[in-house]
Amino acid sequence: MFHMIRVDYPSGWEKLKNLDFGKLAKIKRQFYHADIEWVLGSFGTYPGQGYLVSFNSSYFEKYPGLGDFDFIRSYLPYARKYGVKVISYLNLHWFSYEFGEKHSDWQQITYDGKVYGKKYPLYGNGTTFCINSPFRDWAFLMIEEVMKTGIDGVFLDGPVVYPECCYCEYCKKLFKEKTGKDLPEWENWSDPLWKEFLLFRKESFLKFMRDARDVLKKVNKEGIIFINSSHLPSWKIPRYIGDLEPYQDFNLAEAFYHLGTVKDFFFYYFVAKCLKVSKKPSTAAMHHAAGVWHWIPLYPEEVKMSICQNLCVKNGIWTAVINGNELEKEEYWNPIKSVLEKVEVKKDIFGKGKQYSPIGLFVSSPTLYFYISDIEGIYGSEIVEKEENLVLVKEEEKIKNKKSVSDKITGEEFCGFFEVLTRKHIPFRIVNGTTLENDLNELKVLILPNSACLSEKEISVIKKFVEKGGKLIMTFETGFYNELGEKRDKNPFLEIEVEGCFPLRNTEQYCALEEKIGKYGSGRLIPRPLYAIKIRSGGEKIVSYIKPSEGLYSYNTEKSEYPAVIRKKSGKGEIIYLSALPGQFYYSLHPVEWEEIISEIIKEGVDFDVKVDAPSTVITEFYRDENNWIIHIVNLTGDMKRPVSSIMPVDVKIELNRKYNISERVFKDGEIVVNNNKKTEIKVMNLSLYEVFYLKRG
Repeated sequence: MFHMIRVDYPSGWEKLKNLDFGKLAKIKRQFYHADIEWVLGSFGTYPGQGYLVSFNSSYFEKYPGLGDFDFIRSYLPYARKYGVKVISYLNLHWFSYEFGEKHSDWQQITYDGKVYGKKYPLYGNGTTFCINSPFRDWAFLMIEEVMKTGIDGVFLDGPVVYPECCYCEYCKKLFKEKTGKDLPEWENWSDPLWKEFLLFRKESFLKFMRDARDVLKKVNKEGIIFINSSHLPSWKIPRYIGDLEPYQDFNLAEAFYHLGTVKDFFFYYFVAKCLKVSKKPSTAAMHHAAGVWHWIPLYPEEVKMSICQNLCVKNGIWTAVINGNELEKEEYWNPIKSVLEKVEVKKDIFGKGKQYSPIGLFVSSPTLYFYISDIEGIYGSEIVEKEENLVLVKEEEKIKNKKSVSDKITGEEFCGFFEVLTRKHIPFRIVNGTTLENDLNELKVLILPNSACLSEKEISVIKKFVEKGGKLIMTFETGFYNELGEKRDKNPFLEIEVEGCFPLRNTEQYCALEEKIGKYGSGRLIPRPLYAIKIRSGGEKIVSYIKPSEGLYSYNTEKSEYPAVIRKKSGKGEIIYLSALPGQFYYSLHPVEWEEIISEIIKEGVDFDVKVDAPSTVITEFYRDENNWIIHIVNLTGDMKRPVSSIMPVDVKIELNRKYNISERVFKDGEIVVNNNKKTEIKVMNLSLYEVFYLKRG
C-alpha cells in the first residue's frame, strides 16, 4: 500500500522559494501518511503553463519569480529525510496560445483544418500539441532533464490525442507512408481507412509512451513512468491501461468527484476495480476538492469512501490537495489520517493474497472501438424521422449517430453487470483481451456484456473454456462482429438468427419466466429490457418475451415465439444467452427483478467458497493467502444522496466453507461474533465504514 500526494498553490508558485520544506515534508508524511510525493516539474496551471519548469535547466523556461531557485533539487533532501519518494508531475497537454504560436506546427489540427485549442480552448484558454510533431523530442528532453535532478520518476499529464485530431502535416505524412493514402474524413465509419486511422492514432500514442519510457530508463533504470490513463477503452481518446501495460510502470486513472455529476455510490470502486485488469500497481486518483470549487476540501465521508474503495482492491491512494495554503488544516488531513494510520500499522496484510474471483466480467476493446450495430430498430423512431425529413444527409452522419448509440448501450451494459455483481456480493474480476487466456484458467463463469467484436483467438480460447466445463453468459450481439467491427456470417457460439428488434418502449412491455429463477416462480411477469432483439435459436428456453403491448395500461400475457434467455450445453460447460441488454436496462432503471435474475443466472451451478449476507450498499473483496483468507468489507450505506454526509452502520455476515480463526483485524470497526463448527460464520454488527480480516485455517 502507498499514498501518493500532490500539493498545489493557487495564489502563485513563486511562493515555493519561501516554504518551510522540512515542516511540509513532515506534515505530508505524518499527517497524510504519504510515502510518494508529486512535485511540479512543469505547471498544469492557468493559462497553460506546461512550458514553464520549476527546476534549473538550460533548455526550458523557468517559472517567473523563481529566479535561480531550483525547487526540485532544493526540496528533494527533505523528502528523503522522511522516507518519501519524489515523482515529478509534467504537464504535457496544456499550453498557452502564445507558446503555441511559437511552435505553430506542433499544434493538433482538427479534421476541418482548425487548431484544436482554438476550436476547443483547453480549460477555457490554451492549446495542445501533437505527439507525431517535433513536440515529442521537446517532451522527451523535458523528461530527461527532470530525471537528472535525482527524482524517482515522472507522471505525465498528457499528451492527449484529442477527438477530431490529428490532421497536422506530420500525421498526414506518417499515415501516407504507412498506407499510401491520405487521412480519411473524421468519423466516416463507411470508409475502411477510418478504422486504420483509429489504429494509427492508438499506435502513435503507444509509440510515444514506449520512447518516453526508454528516455527515462536511460537516466535511471529504476525510475518509474506513467501517464494519466483511462480505465476503459475509448476510440475518441486512446489511452487505455490495457494497451499501456508494456509501456508504463504504474496505472492511474482519475476518479474525481464532482457535485451533481456523480451519483453512483460505487463510483470510486468502479474506476479502482477496472484498473486491476492490469497487473501493475495502480490507483484511482482522488481530487481533494469539492468538484470545480477547488479551494474547498472534499467532504470527509467522500474522502474516506474513496480511500477504502481503492484499498479493498489492493490499490494505493492518490490525493491532490489543490489548495496547498490549507495543507496543515485538520479538515484536509484528518479524514485521510483516520484511515491510513490504522492501515500503516497492519500494512503487510494489504499486500498479501491472491484475489478470489471465480467470475470474470469482460471488457472488449474492439467493441468499444469499432462496434456499430446493424439492427436498425435500436436507433429509435426519433432518429429515423429526423433522417427521413432531411433532404440532404450524408451517410456518414447517419452512421455517426449509430456509433454514439452503440457506444452508449455497450458501456451501460458493462456498468449494469458490474453493479449487479457488486450489489449481490458475487466475487468477480475484470478481464480484457490481453489477460483473457490466463484469467480463464481461474474462472468458473465468463460474462460477455454485449462483447460484439471478438477476434478469432478470443473466440477460440472462450470455446475451450466452455468445452472444459466453464459457463459463458453472453448478451445481445456478442460475437456477431470481428475485431474490426465487420459482421460475421453467423454467431461463433450459438446458431442464432436475428429477425429485428422489439419496439423501443419502456412501458408495459414484458417477459415471462419459463422456470423458477431465484425468488421468482415460473410464469412471473418481469419488465422487458428496452433493447431486445427477436431471435430464433435452439436451446432450453428460460425466459420468453411477451408479445408487444399496444400502449400504456394495455394488458397482454400472450407469449411470443422469441426467447429472451436460453440455456445450451456445450461440451462439459454451458452457454446462457440473453437476447436483450439486461445490464443496460438495470443500469438505467434498476428494476429489482433483473438484479435477481442476472445474479441467479450467474450463480447457478457455481460452488462459492464464501457467501455474503449484507445490504447491497456494501462492497466485499476476498483474497487467498495459501490456506488463509483476507476479507475486505466496505460500507457505503450513506444518507441517500451524493455527496455523502454520513454513513449508516450496517450488519454483515460472511460464511466460509471451512473452519478459520481471526488472526488480525485492522480497524476493529463494529462488534463481531464468530461461529466455528465445520464452517466459519463471522457476523459484523454496526460496521461504520471499513474492516479487513486476516483469517487463518483452524
